[in-house]
Amino acid sequence: MDCKIITNDYTKESEDFVRKAEKENSWCLCIFFSVDFEGSTAYKVEARQTQGDDDWCSTFKSFYINFPLQFLQQYDILDGHPFTYKPLHPALWKFVGDEILFYAPLTDSRQTLEHIRAFYQTIADYNIVLSKQDIKPRCKGTVWVAGFPVNNRIILIPNYASNAIKPDDYSVDFVGISIDCGFRLTKFATSGKLVVSLDLLWMLADSLVSERSITHFAFIRSKIRYAGRSELKGVFSGKPYPVFWISMFSDNTIEGKWENATFCDCDSILKFCDEIASSTKSDFIKPFIAGNKAENFQYIPIEFEQQRNIIKGYCMNEIQSDAD
Repeated sequence: MDCKIITNDYTKESEDFVRKAEKENSWCLCIFFSVDFEGSTAYKVEARQTQGDDDWCSTFKSFYINFPLQFLQQYDILDGHPFTYKPLHPALWKFVGDEILFYAPLTDSRQTLEHIRAFYQTIADYNIVLSKQDIKPRCKGTVWVAGFPVNNRIILIPNYASNAIKPDDYSVDFVGISIDCGFRLTKFATSGKLVVSLDLLWMLADSLVSERSITHFAFIRSKIRYAGRSELKGVFSGKPYPVFWISMFSDNTIEGKWENATFCDCDSILKFCDEIASSTKSDFIKPFIAGNKAENFQYIPIEFEQQRNIIKGYCMNEIQSDAD
């Protein structure tokens, strides 16, 4: 099976959206997904000694191919649901060691609900398959958001393997503060804990409140947990960062009953996020989507608009210099 199968018309929509945003320096908020194996190194060492190289390698090859396919298939179940905010399908960002990274632009804050549901379900289903096959590693995931072009930037990298670079012959990459924060958060993820960034949680909680009548997402509301604050190197102005996760423990197990006994209610989460963003000692801002159809997350800070104009001016001068 060819890994390129995951690049289709659906994922191209996300890729084109991001490319256009970079070229025009327009506002863009993306959601990012990270999934890798828990305990992968120990598994490789043990498997090499007991099974041989081919057997342990096949586990990872299958993961690289099948997880992305199953993730995208989760979005097919949207057909028939009365959503007015259908999300774009995630695109593959890159493979980093055992880790697979995806991204998707957000055009409506309520799309976070479907993205979380799809990623959560894919990890849960994939771990069930691993368990049935008696394969020890389990998938663990982290999800976060990043806004562009201020604080974070989209980079288009030419594909030099081609003799003639075409307009769309570029790889998409992302750099910035929010990207770093997301990668820092991955260390808290386990097979039982899907970690989400604070700004994503803000949008997710707001969407759960506004879409309370849709039972499709009810399980998320009851599984949000708070792990306290932890230092994230270079993030959050050096202050301890509030870490939240969504429980992936089954309610049918003793451990699951313990983990799922309490939860963070969405109204309290909204108040908590607002208090942090309002603090003069915090550099945490409320995320926003230009033209967001939902009531919240529309406001673009004045200083961000000013900074974007500076970036646009710099990019225009750079283009002119290249032309000369």
